[in-house]
Amino acid sequence: MDNGPYALVRQSITGAVVNTGSSRSNARAGRLIFRARDGVISPGLVISGGQLADATVGVPYSASLRVVGADPPYRWSFQPDVAAPPGLAMNSNGVIAGTPTAAGTYSFTVGVTGTSEDGEITVYERGSVTVRQASLRIASSCPLPDAFVGTPYSQVLRVDGTSAAVWNLGNALVLPQGLGLSAAGLLAGTPQVPGTYSLPLEVKSADGLAVPARTLCILNVQPASIRFAAGCSLTRATVGVPFSQQLLPAGGFAPFRFELMGDLPQGTALSRDGLVTGTPGYWGVWLFKVAAIDSRGERLVQDCSWIVDPARFSTSACPLPNGVTGQPYSASLATGFIWSVIGTLPAGIALSPD
Repeated sequence: MDNGPYALVRQSITGAVVNTGSSRSNARAGRLIFRARDGVISPGLVISGGQLADATVGVPYSASLRVVGADPPYRWSFQPDVAAPPGLAMNSNGVIAGTPTAAGTYSFTVGVTGTSEDGEITVYERGSVTVRQASLRIASSCPLPDAFVGTPYSQVLRVDGTSAAVWNLGNALVLPQGLGLSAAGLLAGTPQVPGTYSLPLEVKSADGLAVPARTLCILNVQPASIRFAAGCSLTRATVGVPFSQQLLPAGGFAPFRFELMGDLPQGTALSRDGLVTGTPGYWGVWLFKVAAIDSRGERLVQDCSWIVDPARFSTSACPLPNGVTGQPYSASLATGFIWSVIGTLPAGIALSPD
């Protein structure tokens, strides 16, 4: 080798040999034994990857140790300092895998045996892995969607980090009257008092292994207001055909009473309970207003419309059966109508109104 006795220094951990080219280096005199081929110094059998990436409790984990400087097959050994990471183990391929169940930092020694030109060789490497507690994250958006007094409310809270969560409130008294929070995260009920509520939400994992998540979530409960969610357009009707439809307001406090402001087709009426019934006698487009009043006296006046189509009249009475001169004759037409003659019947024949 060039540069005399100072050309080589002790082999580093990575297996590199440093050529400083200077007598002022820190090289120490002595005899070095190494193996080289084609001008490249072999680092010998080396394990890499002993400082493993962090793992998380309850999350599947896998890390592979690598080996250079010898030929396979390799035989691996794993010796923990105190205890192996619960849930993790090394397989025959040098892969440490599993699902950790306890947080902490675990130190160990790994060994590998391979084959070199001098026969079998075994080396050891120190390593460690840190297992961190799983952390939950509340995924539901805050503030929560608004609620309305007197209107049923339902919202499912969501969490990332576990499939088995347990929800609770730091103070159950802050919930709007009429609402409740289940352990499964269902916030539901019918709120009774308007206002802005700050909900101290907390979620834990059912197995207790994850770090709980907490947040302060706002819920606005709006005052009740009566409204017709789909407007007030009655189903199309037909002259002469019985009709029935219930008006259904949203919001407010039941029971409701209704008042008609305007006219409905002859033969129909609006009850105090909001039921439109009857048999329309005239066709056309009817425009009117309906007032809905809830149990607290709140009043809503809604424009309404109703289309009534002409009657669909048909009969298979004609042609009538033939008659014989001088013989009694009788034929029955459809019932439920008032019949009359336009024109002239044969002498001796008459048509009754029914």
